[in-house]
Amino acid sequence: MKTAGIAIVSFIFGALLSGLIGFKFAMGIGYQAVIGKLSDNVIFYRQIEQGDSELTQFAIESSLEWFISMANDGENSIWVSTTDSDKQILARAKELQSQIQLKNSSK
Repeated sequence: MKTAGIAIVSFIFGALLSGLIGFKFAMGIGYQAVIGKLSDNVIFYRQIEQGDSELTQFAIESSLEWFISMANDGENSIWVSTTDSDKQILARAKELQSQIQLKNSSK
């Protein structure tokens, strides 16, 4: 009876640990997708800025805040391990957002 109890507890502990590792992995992949999108937004906005394509700039502007919010949530989560590169991309995205807000407020 004692062996069966230990086996059940070990199985539950293993399943729980596997679930937590899987969840952390999924959260990390989601966070990397957000960071990649923020990086794309910064690069595309800079390129378009010289060509002055209003529609594309507006699309990037409107999604930038949402992705920054998601990246902040991921960065503050225990499930995601951020790198220095991720933090730099997020900082550049925030800098771009501030620039856009300043530009829009001066219109």
